[in-house]
Amino acid sequence: MCALKSRRKGYSYKNAAMACRNYYLIPNSKTYIYASNKQYLTEDGILTKAWDYMNFIDKNTAWGKKRSVNTQMRKRAGFFTRDEYGNEVELGYKSEIIGVTLKDNPDVVRGKAGKLIIFEEAGSFSELGAAWQIARPSVEQDGVAFGTMIAFGTGGDDNSHFFTLKDMFYHPEGYNCVGFKNIWDESVTTEECGFFIP
Repeated sequence: MCALKSRRKGYSYKNAAMACRNYYLIPNSKTYIYASNKQYLTEDGILTKAWDYMNFIDKNTAWGKKRSVNTQMRKRAGFFTRDEYGNEVELGYKSEIIGVTLKDNPDVVRGKAGKLIIFEEAGSFSELGAAWQIARPSVEQDGVAFGTMIAFGTGGDDNSHFFTLKDMFYHPEGYNCVGFKNIWDESVTTEECGFFIP
């Protein structure tokens, strides 16, 4: 798992691409993208970027997938057919990307096991600390990670809730995040920190 601190919107595109990679290449995989506010997912948000990538891939490449679920907040690769008894069954990759808004309720993340979990605009996420810890069992078992969680985006607004993201950055071990040698701060330190993209 890792925490990513960024001030650039370009990382929404990169994380959207990572979600699409799982969707197209890993059958039955689930990617969850969490945000405190729906506008961070839709409008010009990360889900919109992912859907644009998917539309391009489906139209212009051999990787295209039919969608058994195709909504503004969720896409699932699959299609329905009937078996020899006339029952409707779903076939296909069954991989999916799901957007979830927390709306000040971190328990929404509970029980959602995923290959990839992304926390969008983490600096504006008042419930980030609780949501991160609640989501950890969804990607790890007995301290061993089988999935990846990423938190990114500093948020620059006046109502920013930057404390948890800052704590994740300076104390990655407390969140089971990948730590790096701190080469970004002016003061010399031997402690590890998160990954910073200026």
